[in-house]
Amino acid sequence: MKLDGHARKYKQFARPQAYQENANMDKDRIIGAAKQVKGSVKQAVGKAVGDAKLQAEGNSDKAEGKAQNAIGGVKDAVRDALKH
Repeated sequence: MKLDGHARKYKQFARPQAYQENANMDKDRIIGAAKQVKGSVKQAVGKAVGDAKLQAEGNSDKAEGKAQNAIGGVKDAVRDALKH
């Protein structure tokens, strides 16, 4: 098990380096996923109350989130390709 500098001091709390590398997800993916959830909620509420504008905003937020998540995925892939 490969440990980072700080973790060597506290081995019982250490995480493997492979886990730490996988934890470096691009912020765009996290924000994009949050926007998708927000869009789904808006869409569902809009549908439940019969508000077409809120439903459309939800669809828009979901699409924006999907795009941002995809951009983050590309950034992750590029970062991983450059590492190896």
